Amino acid sequence: MGKDGNSQRSHHFHDEAHGNFHGVHGKKWDCGLREQGYTQYWQLKMLRYKYVTKILLTDINEMKEWVVRNVINFEKTPLEEVIEMHKEAEKIKEVRLNKFFSSDE
Repeated sequence: MGKDGNSQRSHHFHDEAHGNFHGVHGKKWDCGLREQGYTQYWQLKMLRYKYVTKILLTDINEMKEWVVRNVINFEKTPLEEVIEMHKEAEKIKEVRLNKFFSSDE
């Protein structure tokens, strides 16, 4: 039973939070994503790219012009340099993840 005594509402929240929401009429909601795995990983990755693009390029973004200028400059970057930038970014990401998820505390 939920803290407010309403077990149905609490159960509904739990189902929504864990992806089990079946809609108003009891039918399973189809969000269009594949089952968990390689294909879903790429679907989510592309969805994140779409969201971040919309957010960065919206007219209300005060940094939009800066973003556009940097994208234009990046597109002029030689492929070899882009590859090195990606490698360096992966190293930095790994260090940050290890620091964040470190169990030494």
